[in-house]
Amino acid sequence: MRIHDNLLSDNDIDLLRQYWEKNLNKVYVNGYREKDVQDYRLDISEKDPEFEIVKSIIKKDFTKYLTDTGKPIEGAYYWAALQRAYLPHILHIDDCFVDDRPAYTYIIAFDSYNKHRTLAWKKICQGGNKELFEVVNYWFSNYSNLSVVNEISTKEDIDHTPFVEDNYMLDYYEFDDHFVYNKGSGCLFNARQMHCTSNWKKYNEFEYRELLQIHMTIPDLIVF
Repeated sequence: MRIHDNLLSDNDIDLLRQYWEKNLNKVYVNGYREKDVQDYRLDISEKDPEFEIVKSIIKKDFTKYLTDTGKPIEGAYYWAALQRAYLPHILHIDDCFVDDRPAYTYIIAFDSYNKHRTLAWKKICQGGNKELFEVVNYWFSNYSNLSVVNEISTKEDIDHTPFVEDNYMLDYYEFDDHFVYNKGSGCLFNARQMHCTSNWKKYNEFEYRELLQIHMTIPDLIVF
């Protein structure tokens, strides 16, 4: 995981929030947790001026994959959306990639809140969430024979992730890093890494969590 400070200015965040309000008819439900909405999203159109904000962020890490006009080179692809999440995200892989090409995710915070966190582990699931499902099932079947490699469950709010009694699956995998939400700042990580948010909802201090999410697919792998 790579942490970036000051990716968005206060003015950028105001413009993106206005973009949400102006395009409410295009907001869609991205997922459900049982019957409850996980989060809503609004894709940012490349044709709209707000997408220039997205390009300015991508250039910080992926300049070589953009043309002089800021468009992706052949073999590269980008996508961006505003997200309003009403529930913490469980352990998952971002299935945003195109075939086997490397893909990366930016998460950029709209607010500063210590209990809003994105956490990533070094475990890569090349096959996406289908492979992750197999990893989780393997852990449930074998955890008693596996070794704990960190104690992240004692430091972070991950009680919404797989566990058996006092054994948390994510304590058995090498931890990468975490991003604490700081307004305008963000993180970048491999989209195939196991990751989740902290269980911020249990504190009942925020109704939802707002952010800008960007996915970038490129022809070759970047090593952080």
